[in-house]
Amino acid sequence: MDEDRYVETALELGVITKAQVAEAEKQRRTLADRGIDRSVWFLLQDLGIITDEQARRVRRGMSSSVIKALDVAGYVLEGRLGSGGMGDVFRGRNAAGEIAAVKLLSSKFARNQEYRRRFEREARAAQRLVHPNVCKCMGSGEAAGTRYLIMEVVEGPSLKGRLVENGPITEVETLAVLEQMAEALGHAWKHGVLHRDVKPANILLGTPRPGMDEPFCAKLIDFGLAKVWQDEEHTSEDSHGGLTAAGLALGTPHYMSPEQASGLPDLDQRCDIYGLGASMYHAMLGHTLYSGKSSAVIMYKQVSEVLDLSELRRQGARENLVRLLERMLAKDRAKRIATWEEVLAEVRRIRTKLVHGPSLPGGASGRLGALVGGWRWWHTATAAAALIAMGAGIWALRGEPPTGTPTAEIAVTPESWKAALDDHPVALALAPGTYPALRLGAMHQGLTLRGEGTGVLFRAVDGPSLNVEAGARKVTLRNLTFAGGARIAAGSDLAASEVTVLGQAQVNGGKAELDRCTIQDGLQVDHGGIVDLQNCTLTGQPALRVEDGVVHGVVCRFIGPVLAKTGELHLKGCAILADQPQTLTAALVLERIRGVRLEDTRITGGNVAIQASGAILDVFNDCILTARTRGLVWLGPVDATWPWGHITIDAPETASGLPPALVGRLARINH
Repeated sequence: MDEDRYVETALELGVITKAQVAEAEKQRRTLADRGIDRSVWFLLQDLGIITDEQARRVRRGMSSSVIKALDVAGYVLEGRLGSGGMGDVFRGRNAAGEIAAVKLLSSKFARNQEYRRRFEREARAAQRLVHPNVCKCMGSGEAAGTRYLIMEVVEGPSLKGRLVENGPITEVETLAVLEQMAEALGHAWKHGVLHRDVKPANILLGTPRPGMDEPFCAKLIDFGLAKVWQDEEHTSEDSHGGLTAAGLALGTPHYMSPEQASGLPDLDQRCDIYGLGASMYHAMLGHTLYSGKSSAVIMYKQVSEVLDLSELRRQGARENLVRLLERMLAKDRAKRIATWEEVLAEVRRIRTKLVHGPSLPGGASGRLGALVGGWRWWHTATAAAALIAMGAGIWALRGEPPTGTPTAEIAVTPESWKAALDDHPVALALAPGTYPALRLGAMHQGLTLRGEGTGVLFRAVDGPSLNVEAGARKVTLRNLTFAGGARIAAGSDLAASEVTVLGQAQVNGGKAELDRCTIQDGLQVDHGGIVDLQNCTLTGQPALRVEDGVVHGVVCRFIGPVLAKTGELHLKGCAILADQPQTLTAALVLERIRGVRLEDTRITGGNVAIQASGAILDVFNDCILTARTRGLVWLGPVDATWPWGHITIDAPETASGLPPALVGRLARINH
């Protein structure tokens, strides 16, 4: 497809203006001077002028009857999956009903020998790589004068699409991408392939593999800029062709290594290591490492601007993960981490420390975490087999064996929702749309609700949009958004993953297991409520309030103060970030609470990091406290024999109210 037609259609639909097209054309000429060929349509998307949704709207507005009529290597094209710098990708189906992704070289480049070589280079690079984290290439050729690639279909968004739809990813997901892409790129390097364009748009997040405990199976795509070293099957054009000439900058500016931005020809795996590090920075924070008004400015910053990862630290990223990214993003490649083996070893070391959290009472947190992304390997074949059937798998991992064959999901829409729910189904798959407030009671015991894709929103006219009442047990929620808050009452329990609450969440005596969930106006746990949090983000003033409740948190972020008055609070691998102007006292306030465990947790406060009154902090290890005045203020009884250790305090004053035996175990950063 001629990409000029995309631009014309976008103008006709009012998606862009002529001034924006002129700006993209200016950027195209600047990149062309540096040896980078990008179309105006590509740059309009890459610069953020056209969003992914707008791009889809433009493609829907174009007639693709000619393309759909093509028969490519036995595959009839059914619809467009996406577009890139060199062409479009379509879903194809052959006579046997098999599905494949068919990538076609744009007609704009069909007669350009350099682009044809680049397309062929992508085919050769992909076909020589067989790895679960590389998108499989099953063939290539030419049909009706158009070059094509036949690839596997990956059901899932790109990492870029995921960021646009849902914002930054969790540390567990970051480590998953790091490990899987390091394996893929290491495999490519061992087989003589250097990618040279590692970025979020070229990482697809497919469904997890059967029997593997992973949040997704990431797939590396688009080897159009790959360098393929000569072997007995490939000519020397791959190592000495136009794409590797000195002085040409190859890649995408936001993720380009300094040596690529400088146009150096002797690239090796370290440039891909840099590209993956820059991609992970973007994935963790939601914005790129450098920004600028032009691609040339961004490339200049890649070469010359001092690396600063302080924002990752302010957002509570684990220090060992930040240090790994620092090594991957070193400007001087001689000082950069040098091999994929080193990257993998460090990622696995961090992951091992992160996921082997404390043993929580009853194993509740571990059960949900094992199902929806806590990233622990299965210990028995029975647990792995349980994943095959969703209904059976959920309750098997919750310690309750399935009874009979699980009921299949029923697909519903906002229009058919009420009638389907009134029939008391076991599992519902919800299409995107806006649904009324959800109220679950005893008649909904064992119900599973799963959102299909993004955009499943429950909205209340008044009050919480989620009410889980007494008797609603074994309820499972996944991939849903509740606008207006949520309330879980005594006598109920639920397991939720990838759920967003736009408001306050209250657990008033009930039980909740939350994994990869987001709560935007704080979580309150009281009246004997029990909550297990894993990989969650809570925001509010306070972000968490515990009064006569029990909260276990593993690898969570609390953006706002945490207040625990009575009950229990166990945190491991977490971050409390409460250095906003509203926080004048302490990041963590402990009042009369008798069961507190803090391990491997970063606490960044206002004037004080931790303020305790009549509390018992019996486990306190591997923590970092940062505050404007004092790290720790202690009021009330204290036991000098408590086994505290490895506490670092970054504050003008270390602590007050503690016996010398405990103060001596606190390491203070000099001011």
